Amino acid sequence: MSKKAFLFSGQGAQCSGMALPILERFPRAAAYFEEADEICGFPLSKLCKYGAEEELKETTVSQPAILLCSYLWFLIYCKEHGRDADYFAGHSLGEYSALLSAGVLSFRDALHLIVKRAAYMKRAADEARGSMMAVRNPEREKLLSCIRHARYRRGLCLDLACLNSQKQLVLSGEEGAIREMAGEIEASGAGEPILLRVSGAFHSRLMEEAVGALGECLERTRLHPIRGSILSNVSGRPYRSLSEIRRSLRRQLISPVHWRESMRYLFRAGVSEFVEFGARATLSGMLRQEEANCHAKLYRGE
Repeated sequence: MSKKAFLFSGQGAQCSGMALPILERFPRAAAYFEEADEICGFPLSKLCKYGAEEELKETTVSQPAILLCSYLWFLIYCKEHGRDADYFAGHSLGEYSALLSAGVLSFRDALHLIVKRAAYMKRAADEARGSMMAVRNPEREKLLSCIRHARYRRGLCLDLACLNSQKQLVLSGEEGAIREMAGEIEASGAGEPILLRVSGAFHSRLMEEAVGALGECLERTRLHPIRGSILSNVSGRPYRSLSEIRRSLRRQLISPVHWRESMRYLFRAGVSEFVEFGARATLSGMLRQEEANCHAKLYRGE
């Protein structure tokens, strides 16, 4: 019997006008946007409707915006088709959307956590000049050799941030280290480096300052019993307990997102249909890099 997984986008999936198609299809969404404005303390609804790309890419805006819009698309889907997934998984901040949609977090608690998470990450990013770089079509051995040389022989601050698919991974670290690595990767033929327009070195040791503060918020947040299987970015496996969720969400700030491992787990578990919730398709493309014939699509009310 075929199985289904719901996927939730991470940072970078924001786009101008992301709220407008939601409000057209789901008038009740207006109440969620109003509540989000109150929780965030700024007009998130206006930014989701009319904000420019430059405004939306700010960490403190993009994170709550993506969580809110992903969750509302999920509610639209459930209204039409029911909550018929066997697995939930989200990429980075999308893990909070998955926990919210699976019922572990309430709407207010999930949004409150993301607002705090974004603020802590921004503060850490402001204190450490960090950056990130995607590497497409990596030559594994050459790339690992470049990373080992940079970290252990030259002492560069550089970490693996996301293992997205066999054709893409992301590095995170100090700005100078990322620029140097981009040149080395290109020169050695280890892959195609692409510098990312981000405000910090997320999922790296440069986010260490944010871990303790987020951990305190998580300890104060009520988690509801796990229903269904929700995958952890840190382990690439389903959560087994609420205490594991708290530990993993803390560690996620400074650990790689094991997205490829999560998707390989789902393939092995017999999942054949993937529905992505977010403002634009990002995860569906990564899935097709792993399995060209898999059935993966961004949900848009069909």
